[in-house]
Amino acid sequence: MNSKIDSGMESRLNSERRALLLSILKSAFPIFITLESIAMIGVVDLEIAGRISSAAQAAVGLGDQLLYFTSTAASGLSVATCAIAARYFGAGNIKRMSSTIKSSIAIATICGIAAIIIGWVAADDFVRLLSSDAAVIQHGAKYIQLCSLGSLPYVLSIVIASIFRSIERTAESLYSSLTTMVIAIGLSYLLFEVGPWKGSLDALCVAWISAAYIGLGVSLVVLAKPAKQFAKSIVETEKRDCTVPTSIQIGNSRGQSISSIKPRRLTNAINSSRADYRNAVRLIKLLFWIGAAVVLAESSTLATDFLVYKLLSMLDGATNLQAAWTIFLKIEETFAIMPISALSLAFAATVAQMIGQGKEKQARDCLKYLVVATSIASSVLGIVLVTAPHLMATFTHADRQVLNNAKQMLFLLPVFLPLLAVRFLTFSFMEGAGQTSVPMRLALIGNVLKLVVAGLLMNALSIGSIGLVFAILLSRTIMAIGAVRAAITTGKPATTSEVKFKPVTKALVAI
Repeated sequence: MNSKIDSGMESRLNSERRALLLSILKSAFPIFITLESIAMIGVVDLEIAGRISSAAQAAVGLGDQLLYFTSTAASGLSVATCAIAARYFGAGNIKRMSSTIKSSIAIATICGIAAIIIGWVAADDFVRLLSSDAAVIQHGAKYIQLCSLGSLPYVLSIVIASIFRSIERTAESLYSSLTTMVIAIGLSYLLFEVGPWKGSLDALCVAWISAAYIGLGVSLVVLAKPAKQFAKSIVETEKRDCTVPTSIQIGNSRGQSISSIKPRRLTNAINSSRADYRNAVRLIKLLFWIGAAVVLAESSTLATDFLVYKLLSMLDGATNLQAAWTIFLKIEETFAIMPISALSLAFAATVAQMIGQGKEKQARDCLKYLVVATSIASSVLGIVLVTAPHLMATFTHADRQVLNNAKQMLFLLPVFLPLLAVRFLTFSFMEGAGQTSVPMRLALIGNVLKLVVAGLLMNALSIGSIGLVFAILLSRTIMAIGAVRAAITTGKPATTSEVKFKPVTKALVAI
């Protein structure tokens, strides 16, 4: 009898687990399309730049690395927004969720404006810091300046996409991303062939700016419908909480008068305004601290990728090596990082919602299955990419020497990608629970190590791009091992009744 009960419970748990995994995959698909659409814009930029020169390709790579810092700031804010808003959504607290969303959009607007100013002012200095080639400097500085004008709508679109993830309406973010991709790619090819920007990188910049603002407009239109629904829900809740009693006896058996009867609900609502203000301030601080840890983690990766261009500039054939590094980053980003990131973002949102519902153990079980399955799939993907060199020639328009250098950098991709998958998924598990300090520390350690080892092997020992490959392998192995150890030893995520992760999670629980 007991065995039948146990088998029935096991069957039910397996069914729930499968349903949860399918739900995550369903949520991940629109995110994947969104991320891939942005990546394809970068691939098209790389391909068109290859028609101009290797210097133009290197310039696009340098420019993209700097512009990625903008997306990193937006990603940090989006992770914080999703972690907090999804938890409130899972707990049914629509008012707090709405406050989170409003604060995030305000912060995103400030970040976008700051990115435009920094990109326009500092572009030339950044490019000169990492390259001594006059052609690369000329192309790169102007490319960064013009593309930075699209930073404001880009940051806002990323944050709005995280809002859709937190309320389980991920598919609705597709309208904006697909619109942006189609317009950016179509205009890039059109303006590169005809018009005042014919044959220059300016065509790509104009196409990107136009597409970014149009895509933001689509995002705002799509967001308007759920925003109205949530606003209506909040108003109805407040009316219910502030209802004044309608039947008041003028003289009851205890001799009470009208003046002695107080509408308690209305009084409580008025008295709670100060608490709401304190919660709003605490919420903004929490968004900052959760987001800041994510920004630091991702910025360390971008900074090291950025500084690799400087290391490569010290070697013979620097321009070709820099172009090859750009191809490596684009190939890995487009075909591997984007799908893994999509799955990670969907999983982080699910973790936040499950914690809000008190289902911490199910979230941890789901992490184990996702890590194993994604590692196997990403290894197979790496083998396919390494054995399909025509992909590089098709997508990059690079010359033979650049392609040969890129192949050397890509030959360990079947090992790189599983390590990347382990790190991304375990990090997303912790980020979904509002625990961003551990991923930040691991990312900083791993990326600093990559830069130091790459510099030692490439320059001091003079083994060229092979040294960079082994530096990447070492750093990713350490980050993956550290992430797994953190997921195992940290314990279950904190809930509303149990605080284990401080100080960020303590603030999250307090709100």
